[in-house]
Amino acid sequence: MRQRDTHQSSTNTHQSSTNTHQSCTNTHQSSTNTDQSSTNTDQSHVHQSSTNTHQSHTNAHQSRTAVRFSNSQQTAAILPQAIKNTDCCG
Repeated sequence: MRQRDTHQSSTNTHQSSTNTHQSCTNTHQSSTNTDQSSTNTDQSHVHQSSTNTHQSHTNAHQSRTAVRFSNSQQTAAILPQAIKNTDCCG
């Protein structure tokens, strides 16, 4: 029984050493997460500025397209009316 008790004591000491190493690893992980948060903040600022510029350009293009379509539709509506008036008067 003395030999069995000594073996059990040695196993417990090894387990304690493993737990200490795990604690050190967790501290390093916390530092990595802080750096990642800083990177996300910088990326968000640059990307947002670029997106707003592109949206402005898209709105200007939509405005011009709407005017061209409106003018074309108006001309198409006037021409058949002019032809009808000519036929009626002739």
